[in-house]
Amino acid sequence: TTNRVAVAAGAYRVVTVAAVDHIKTRTGRNVVGAFVAVHDIVAGSTGVVVVDTHGSTAAGLGVIDDVRRVGVGPVTAVVNTHWHFDHTFGNAAFRGAFPDLPINATAEDRQNFLDWADGVRANGAGETDLHRDEIIATDLVAPDTTFSSAAVIELGDRLLELAFLGRGHTAGDLVVRIPDAD
Repeated sequence: TTNRVAVAAGAYRVVTVAAVDHIKTRTGRNVVGAFVAVHDIVAGSTGVVVVDTHGSTAAGLGVIDDVRRVGVGPVTAVVNTHWHFDHTFGNAAFRGAFPDLPINATAEDRQNFLDWADGVRANGAGETDLHRDEIIATDLVAPDTTFSSAAVIELGDRLLELAFLGRGHTAGDLVVRIPDAD
């Protein structure tokens, strides 16, 4: 199921929940649960930024379809909030659809992606559900536009502020702020 919620004018949070019978954790324990992915769509007068691209190339194509359904403009940039597969493995879909698109992340996050993403993909991200084959088949595309402490993306009438505030969920997490939506 996918739910899209407007969080401000031209800004949407999209949450996808896929039912999963069993997930094998890294400790080998099987649990019953769901796979949840979140991405954000932020539009300005000159384009759209997608925050996080989902967990595989196939899932990333679904995000692109969702952006097109919202109909708020062309995608002009991607932001990866951290390197984990469920936030970055859709990057290849965006690079294929928008070849010159910048993919933004912290420098630390880019390095973590380069160090760890191939192993995560080879393992199918530890998933034992239907998404495993999609994950393994994913082409890896690392963030190509990096910063160390702060950056700004201009969308015409709107700015997005990207900030590294220190270690959070991972060593390279970033926060996205929409100043006019505060």
